[in-house]
Amino acid sequence: MNLKKTTQVRVFFYILFLVISLSSFYVLKYFHEGEKPVSLLTEATRPDNLLLNSRTHLREESMERSHSNLTGAIKKLESIKADADSMSRKHIQTSLNDLYRALELMESGKLEVDELNTASILTLNALTYYQIKSAEDFIRNNEFGKAKVALEYGKSHVKNALIFADGDKKNHEIRIYTEMDAIIGDESLNKSQRIKKLEEILDELEDLEVAYH
Repeated sequence: MNLKKTTQVRVFFYILFLVISLSSFYVLKYFHEGEKPVSLLTEATRPDNLLLNSRTHLREESMERSHSNLTGAIKKLESIKADADSMSRKHIQTSLNDLYRALELMESGKLEVDELNTASILTLNALTYYQIKSAEDFIRNNEFGKAKVALEYGKSHVKNALIFADGDKKNHEIRIYTEMDAIIGDESLNKSQRIKKLEEILDELEDLEVAYH
């Protein structure tokens, strides 16, 4: 084999090595991400954006776009529900029922913005419930770093709920946000105290669900 062919073979194997190495890296990264619960991924807040977009398009009377975003939010919520604990699934399903009703009203040309607002608040509260339940489990397992991530995504849901809310509904969301923020920021709280405070917020969210219906 002459020098030119030897060089070509070496270059070929070098490129092959790089391709295999890069492929292995992305495959491992994919599986690593796939092992994480939704409560630790940005995917957790995807329904928020879709609901906000749906409301914007509804106000603009761009019904096809509003419908597309609302349908997308429902699909994402169904996916999150599959990853959730039994209690969170119950609340997510309740909010899904509200979104399906909103979708039916939209398809018949009868959906009002206020009705979509209420359904969206209930949905975001259900997702907040899921994030808090996840955080509670992480705290029980002494994984406070993960608990903080879950709670931060929960706070994002509450922030977005505030966009949909008005009057007393807004006050409820502000109180829940403040309580969640305090749990994250107060380093003096021990494990039991954090869990107790999270349980209190879960009770508040359950009460709100009943009140909104």
